[in-house]
Amino acid sequence: MMIKGQMKVLESLLSLLLVLLFTILVTYNYMMSIRSLDLESKELKYSILSALIKLDSCGFLSNIIENEHWNELYDILRELIPNRNFQLIILNENFQIIAKLGTCNDIAFTISYVIVSNNISFYEVRIIVESKK
Repeated sequence: MMIKGQMKVLESLLSLLLVLLFTILVTYNYMMSIRSLDLESKELKYSILSALIKLDSCGFLSNIIENEHWNELYDILRELIPNRNFQLIILNENFQIIAKLGTCNDIAFTISYVIVSNNISFYEVRIIVESKK
């Protein structure tokens, strides 16, 4: 009876060590990917994210999504990202691509932003920004 209890404790400890190992590896990988971005790319990423949040908070993004004005959103992003190529991909709630604008060859970073439209549909706006040449 005592051996069964000890085995359960050992199994629990091994499971905990395994979870901690994967957590450390994922965190390390994330930190390395952030460090690999240059300062300009980091600032650009944060400015795009803050612009998306502001556009979403006033209802502008959900209006664009519901009316399928993808080119209008692309033009707004073009103003935010003037010196780099980027690709705008809109996915519906079934993860099917419903719009794909622009081109991108060498990826510097990707931004994903989820929007809930007024009719309770989910959409993902994915922006893939090209590395600075």
